[in-house]
Amino acid sequence: MAAGIKNKDLDDETLAREMRAGSHGAFEEIMRRYKARLYAFICRYVTDREEAYDLLQETFVSIYEKIHLYYGVHKAYEDLK
Repeated sequence: MAAGIKNKDLDDETLAREMRAGSHGAFEEIMRRYKARLYAFICRYVTDREEAYDLLQETFVSIYEKIHLYYGVHKAYEDLK
């Protein structure tokens, strides 16, 4: 990543590339951006808040473990509308 550029200034595709390169900061930024929206989305379908939080965590673990499979341009948050 270029000096002086913060993760919050990067688009999702760039963050995904950074994650594939091993950047934990990029992953943290993805979580920061989508945690609240994703949690709200899950809560629409799961009434138990503890279970919803567990699913949120499992989702982010899955993203972390499978980021090497992501190569397309896709705004994941659009699926959450």
